[in-house]
Amino acid sequence: MTGPSALAPLGHPAFRRLWGGQLAALLADGAFTTALIWLALQQGGAVGVSTVVTARLVPRLVLVVLGGVLADRFRRSLVLGATGLAQAAAVAVLAALTAFGDAAVWQLAVLGAVAGAVGAPFFPALNAAVPESVPAPRLPAANALIVVGRLLGLQFIGPAAGGLLIGLAGAGPAFGVIAAGYALSGLVLLSVASAPPDGGAPAEKLGAAFAEGARYVRKAPWLLSLLLCFAAVNLLIAGPAVTLVPTLVETDFRGSATTLGLMLAAYGLGGGLAALGIARAVPDDNSRALRLLYLAFACAGLSLAALGIVDALPPAMLLYALAGAAGEYGNVVWITVMQRRVPSRLIGRISSLDWFLSLSLVPLSTALSGTVAEGIGAGTVLVWCGGLCAGLLALALVVAPKTPGSSDAAEGKLGPEDSAPESPSTTSAADPTR
Repeated sequence: MTGPSALAPLGHPAFRRLWGGQLAALLADGAFTTALIWLALQQGGAVGVSTVVTARLVPRLVLVVLGGVLADRFRRSLVLGATGLAQAAAVAVLAALTAFGDAAVWQLAVLGAVAGAVGAPFFPALNAAVPESVPAPRLPAANALIVVGRLLGLQFIGPAAGGLLIGLAGAGPAFGVIAAGYALSGLVLLSVASAPPDGGAPAEKLGAAFAEGARYVRKAPWLLSLLLCFAAVNLLIAGPAVTLVPTLVETDFRGSATTLGLMLAAYGLGGGLAALGIARAVPDDNSRALRLLYLAFACAGLSLAALGIVDALPPAMLLYALAGAAGEYGNVVWITVMQRRVPSRLIGRISSLDWFLSLSLVPLSTALSGTVAEGIGAGTVLVWCGGLCAGLLALALVVAPKTPGSSDAAEGKLGPEDSAPESPSTTSAADPTR
């Protein structure tokens, strides 16, 4: 296991701009989510919240695959910058509406859907841009910093800032500040030095570009099995983690909204500390790295299972922090292995397929977990789902295909066009200072 210090990637100008721009975007995203939900709650109650959240999620889920194609057709910095500026425009319209009166639920839903749709390419393009901004040995540390930025933006500072802005200034000014945050992120990300698309991707038709990504996944058994495993894991634990942990806080621990906030912060704190601490803990050997990934996600499942048994808040917070640490460590390992093994020209599409499969079963998981919990209890559902998740990952650890190396291509395990994924180069025209 080798690697630089956790903050070393920030010494590269391209990554420094990339990290700052994505942090600004995610801070705006976290604030926008809080402000949008609060306004929907005031205008339409629980039904209004459900309508607005669903309207924002579905377009992002449907279009994330298209977003991956765009991330591979154009400069990644251009795609990232465009998403920021487009979301700024959508939120600016909402700021204008709320400045002159109350926005109806349908208006919140429509503009939330627009913001979700234009933001769909963000994460696929971000995953594809990181290897262009740092040398290959610094990928684990760079991905760890990206995870920390996501946690800060979506789980800590962003949501708190959204609530404060609404409370102190009102909806119109709050959405105006959020729009400015998106615009700032777009301008910063546009300034990131980025390599042009590889292999003439802009000339490809959208369908052909997507088909190439799907064909690559089909011909890489290690990758296909991993993506299917992620979908199954999210089906088992995403819903319980989102819906049943708050239920436990309220019913079993007799907690308040503040207690729930502390519980959720424990997950983010554990994940952030783990991400910063793993710069030297991602093996150079990809097969070994994936074994650690399976073990980490199994540990997260067991932590959630144990959460359904404890009856006091302090150990519950500790278990949730452990789940966050294990889960985010696994995420960093996965992103790093994908960037090492998948050709640079395909990273956006493979990342978008990952997001699509991971998110597609979350609504079903949420619905099922709440329904089943009404019959057998939230704690019991967590125990069973977390345990089944750990068991599935233990099985995958044993039977999943190994990550291919050069010998695999020689044995004919992959097609000629897929046998030699392009490792990110340690030098690039995107950043001549390296």
